[in-house]
Amino acid sequence: MIKHICPSPQTSYVRIEKDNNYSLIDNEFLQRPDLSWKAKGILTYLLSLPDDWVIRIETVKDQATDGKTSFRSGWTELVKEGYIERLPVRHATGNRIKFWKTIVYERPLKRLHS
Repeated sequence: MIKHICPSPQTSYVRIEKDNNYSLIDNEFLQRPDLSWKAKGILTYLLSLPDDWVIRIETVKDQATDGKTSFRSGWTELVKEGYIERLPVRHATGNRIKFWKTIVYERPLKRLHS
């Protein structure tokens, strides 16, 4: 079902009824003027994934038209702002990294406790 919402003479929204394949996310990061649109888009994409999804940076990068440098700057911004944390998981024997664990915060870690 399509719903047309016209709250003012200057703006109209045409929305669909959502009964499957939709995401419910916090608006806080989307409304932060100090985050780039690039970072907001990456975080929105990550939050739309199922909770058991294994995040691989290359796979995420390939989901949009941004090049590697552009994607990396958005990813780095999210890390810097506390929305993404990457932790090395090491083999039991030795210092070699087995894999990287990625933690995505809907609210940045530094703001969760404030």
